[in-house]
Amino acid sequence: MIAELTFEGDPRGTYTLRNISGKIPYRAAAEHVIRTPGTVFVLTGFYIPEAGTIETDGLTGSWTLFSVLTALGKEVYIPFDAHSDVALRALFPENRLIPFPVSPIETAATRAREILDRYRPGSVIAVERPGPNHDGRCITARGIDITESVAPMDQLFSPASLTIGIGDGGNELGMGCLAAHHETLLRNQPVCYVPADFTLLGATSDFAAYGLAAALAAISRNRVFPDPETIVSRLDMLQRLGIVDGMTCVATASIDGFSRETIARKATQFHTLVDRIIRAGEAVDDCIRDTESQYDIVTMSVLPRCHPDTLDIILDGTVLLKTQCRHLVDAVRQRGLTVQTPPTILSDPECTHPAIGWILVPTAPIDLLDHPGGHCTTQISEQDTWVRILWQSGPWLLVQTPDLALGWTRSLPGFTTETTPVQPGPNPSHHPNPSPHPMPSHPPWASIRRPPLNALSVHTISLAGLQASADTLLGSPYRWGGRMPDGLDCSAFIQRVFASQDLLLPRNSRDQRACGIRVPFDNHGPGDVVFAVGRIKTVHHVALCLPGDTVQHACLATGRVLRETMDAFLEKYRMIGIRRFARIA
Repeated sequence: MIAELTFEGDPRGTYTLRNISGKIPYRAAAEHVIRTPGTVFVLTGFYIPEAGTIETDGLTGSWTLFSVLTALGKEVYIPFDAHSDVALRALFPENRLIPFPVSPIETAATRAREILDRYRPGSVIAVERPGPNHDGRCITARGIDITESVAPMDQLFSPASLTIGIGDGGNELGMGCLAAHHETLLRNQPVCYVPADFTLLGATSDFAAYGLAAALAAISRNRVFPDPETIVSRLDMLQRLGIVDGMTCVATASIDGFSRETIARKATQFHTLVDRIIRAGEAVDDCIRDTESQYDIVTMSVLPRCHPDTLDIILDGTVLLKTQCRHLVDAVRQRGLTVQTPPTILSDPECTHPAIGWILVPTAPIDLLDHPGGHCTTQISEQDTWVRILWQSGPWLLVQTPDLALGWTRSLPGFTTETTPVQPGPNPSHHPNPSPHPMPSHPPWASIRRPPLNALSVHTISLAGLQASADTLLGSPYRWGGRMPDGLDCSAFIQRVFASQDLLLPRNSRDQRACGIRVPFDNHGPGDVVFAVGRIKTVHHVALCLPGDTVQHACLATGRVLRETMDAFLEKYRMIGIRRFARIA
C-alpha cells in the first residue's frame, strides 16, 4: 500500500521501474532497520551542475527519516560533501553531520574506512544520492558527468551494513538491481551499478523516503511521523537557501515538479496512514490478547494495512473463527476506522486458503482435544479421509475434520513437526506443506454434502437406510467426544446415521439444530431429530425419531446407545425443538 502512495501522480513513468525491481518491500526494509543494531547513516544530496547546488528531492525525505529514526532511539548521522553543506547544516544538528571530501577515489576510500571504523553503522540509507555507473562515473538524468563534484559515498556502502537505496530514476546510489535493464526499459538512461539490500522507488525519492519513515513508525506502533506542516516548512526553508527543483533548476518550494500543495497532501496521507495503521494494530493486539486468554494460545495472525485510495483498513491474514473475525472488525471500528477487507476465516468451509495444508489420514481414531493438553472434544473417525491442519504451535496441531469440527493433537500419521513452529499469517505461501502427499488441486471436501441452514437438503434420505444404520449402533458405548461405534456421544450418533445417507451434519448438537427446518411436535415423524436439555442440568441432547413413536440416542446416564418411546424420553429430557434435515422416503 505504501508503494502505491509513493507512485501516486507519477508524471515521468517512474512506476515502470517498479516492474523491473519487483515488489517494493517497504515493510521488510523497515523491519530490518529496526532490528539491525548500530548507528544509521543517511546519505543524500544530488548535485545539479546547471544551478551550482543540490536539488530539493531527497532532503525533506532524509529529514523525515532522521526525525523518525531518532524518535525510535536510533543514533543517526549524515555524511555530506561540500555542495550539500548549506542545506544539510540547516536541516540537521551539527553533531550529526560527518564531512566527506570530494577527492580522488583512493583518498575517499581511506576516509570511508575511518568513518566506518569510528561510527560502525548498522544501516546505511541512500536517499536521492548520485551513484557510479559501470565506468565509475556519476551521471545526471540530463547526461552531465558530475563525478568530480560529488563525494563517492558508495564507499560507505559497507558489506557489514544493511543497505537501502531510495531513488526515482535509476542513477541513484543503491539502484544496482536496475542496471541490467538500462539499455531496454531505461532506454540507455544513466544507471548506478551499486546494489543495495533493499531498493525503494517512488515518483520522487522524497515520497519513497516518506514511505520508509511511515513503515518505521507503523511497525514500531509509534506516532512519530512528523507533522505535515513541519515537513513543508523545511521545503520553504530550502527555497530560501536557494536549493533548486531538480526538474526546473529553479529555487522553488517544489520537488521534481510536484508543487508545495502536493507535497503537503502527500505528507498528510502518510501521516494519516501511520495513525490509522497504529489504531488498527492496537485493535489487533487487543483481540490477540483476548484469544490467548480464552484459548491459552494465539489463533490469530493479522497485519493491518490501508487501501491506497480511501485509506480504509485492510486486515491481511487469518483468524480461526467467524466470532473472532466479528470481534476484530468491531474492535477496529470502535477506533473510528472503516474496515474494507476483513481477514480470512480459516475454519470457514468456503475458505480456499490452504492454511498449513491438507493431509490424508491413514488410521483412526485420533482424539482431538479442546485445547493443547485438554480433554477430548471429538475424534478423527474412520469415515474421515482428508483433514485440514489449520495451525501449529510447538508440537500441537489444530486440525479441522470434514464435519468442520476443530481440535488439537500432538501428532498425525504422515506429518513431521517442523523444528521451528509454523503458523499461518499474512503470507501463507511461505508455509511448508506438512503432508507427504501432494497438495490437492482443489479442496478435497468439495463433494461433501452438508445440510443448508434453515432449509431442507435437496436430496432424499432413505428412512430404511437411517434405521439400518441406527440398528448397527444400538448398544454402543457412550463416550464424550467419541465418534466411533465403540464409543460415541449423542451428536456423533446422529451424525453417523445421516452420514450413511451421504449427508454430513455438523459435529455439535447446537450447530445441528441450525440445520434443516423446524417441525412442530404434532407433525414430527420418523427421520426427524429431537433436540432437548436435561431436566436437572442444561446439557444439550439430541435423539433420532424412529417408527412407532420411538427415539434412539446415545445416553450419558445409561452409558450406551438405547431405543425407547418418545414418552419415556420426554420424562428425562425437556424438548426444545424438532428439526428435519431432508426429505424422508
